[in-house]
Amino acid sequence: MLQGHLSLVYLPPQLMVLSIKIDYHILFSLKVPVEASSMEQKLDKDFLESLLGQKISSMKFAQGSKKGDNVAGALTTISVETVSGENLTLIIKFIPPEDPVVRSYIVNFSLMEIEGEFYGSIIEDIQKFSASHNVPPELPFAKCYGHSDLFVALEDLRPRGYRMADKYVGLNASETSCVLKSLGSFHALTYMLLQEEGDKFFQKNALRQLMLEFPWKSKEVGDGYLKTSEMLRDLIEVMAEQNQDYANKLEKLLPDFHPLFLGIWENTDEKYFPVLCHGDFWMNNFLFKYDSEGEPTDVKFIDMQQVHRGNIFEDLSYFFMTSTTPKFREEHLKPSLKAYYDSFVETLNKFRCCPAPKGFSFEFIHETYFTTLKNMAVFVGGAIAFQLGAIPPGQDETSKEKPKEEKEGKGNEDIILRRYKPEELLPPEASYDDIGLFCQMSVRGDPRALQRFVDIIEEFDNLGVFS
Repeated sequence: MLQGHLSLVYLPPQLMVLSIKIDYHILFSLKVPVEASSMEQKLDKDFLESLLGQKISSMKFAQGSKKGDNVAGALTTISVETVSGENLTLIIKFIPPEDPVVRSYIVNFSLMEIEGEFYGSIIEDIQKFSASHNVPPELPFAKCYGHSDLFVALEDLRPRGYRMADKYVGLNASETSCVLKSLGSFHALTYMLLQEEGDKFFQKNALRQLMLEFPWKSKEVGDGYLKTSEMLRDLIEVMAEQNQDYANKLEKLLPDFHPLFLGIWENTDEKYFPVLCHGDFWMNNFLFKYDSEGEPTDVKFIDMQQVHRGNIFEDLSYFFMTSTTPKFREEHLKPSLKAYYDSFVETLNKFRCCPAPKGFSFEFIHETYFTTLKNMAVFVGGAIAFQLGAIPPGQDETSKEKPKEEKEGKGNEDIILRRYKPEELLPPEASYDDIGLFCQMSVRGDPRALQRFVDIIEEFDNLGVFS
C-alpha cells in the first residue's frame, strides 16, 4: 500500500497542459514483491526468477530500443533460458536513471502504474467479460509477466517476427486496415464492457479513477506550467517561413485553443459514446508481423500508458494524422474507416449483449471524422515535432548510443529499478518551460517533419477546415 500526496500530471498525445494534485491510497497489483519502503530493485537473477515463477539457468541482456523509437522510458531486453529448458525473451520498461526530465515525466504522470493497471488488471477484466459471453477474446497486446510502479515486464515480440513500420513513410493500405480492424474490435469490446459495468469499472482503484477523467477539462492553466497554446504559437512561426497564408489561418485558432484542444473528448457522452482509448495511437505504438510477401498478418498495440475513458475519434483522428500521409488519406480514407466500422459491428454481433450505440453507422464515422479536423489542427504540429522531428542537440539524453554487445552472466549490475523521491524530480515548469522552442528546433531540424507539417495544413485548408 502506497500512501502520500503526489503531483500527478497526465499527458495526452505528446502534449502537457496542467498538473492535478490528488491524495490517494493505491493498492498496486504486483506479481513481483517490491516493498513500499524499498527505493531500489536490482534487475538480476533473483528478480527474474520471482517474475517468472521458475528457476533460470542463463540470461542475456541487450539494449531494448534504438534512437527514433520514441519510447517514454528505458527498455532492456532479456533473453532467458529456464531450468526446464524454456526459452523466453522479455522486454523490461523502467524509469531511466540518467535523464531527470524523462524520469520526472514518467513519475509525475504515473505512466508505469497506468500501464501496469492496464496489462495486469484491465485486460483480465476484458477476458472475463468475453468468457462470460462464451466468446474467445482476441486482444492485440503482448503477454505481461509482471509490473509495479517501477517497471512493466512484457514479452518481447521481435523474436517472433514483429516489427515497427517506417514512421517517415507512413502506413500503407494493408497495414492501416490491419490496425483499424484490431482497434475496431478493441473499442467494441470496451464499449460493451463499460455499458455492462458502468462507473463501477472505474471505481475499482485510484488508477482507474485517473482514467475516468481527462485532465485537460479545466481551461485554466496554472502559472509556471506549460501552456500548450504556446507550442502552437511557436510552430506558427515555423509555418510562416514556409507559407504565410497557412500561418495566418493557424493563428486564428489561437483564441479558441482550449475549446478546440478539449473538444473531441468533451463530446464523449453528448455526441459519441464511451470506450477505452489507447490515448497515443500512432504507428510507433504498433508492431506488425508480415508474411513472405510483405503483407501484414497481425498487429500488436504497445505503450498503454495513456489509456483512459474517451471516445473512438480520439484514437481514430489522431491515428490518421500521425500514421498516414495526406496522399494516403485522399485515396484510402473511406475504405480504411469502413474496415474499422465493419470490425466494430462484427464484434458487437459476436456478443449480442447490447445494442449498437445510438446513431452508429459508417456514415456517422465518416462524417464525424471530418468534424474533428479543426480540433486536430491545434496540436498536430506538436505531435509531428515529437514523432518525426530531429531532437535538438543536448535534448536526447535517453537515446545516446550505448554498447550494442550483449551482456551475459548471472546478473546485470548496471540496471537498478528505482523509486524516486520528490526531491529527485523536476517540477513540470523546469522540464517543459522551453517546449515551444524545442518543437521549433525539432521541426526545422528534419525536412521530413517540416514537409509533413506543411502537407497536413495544406490538406486542412483544401478540406475547408479553416473556413
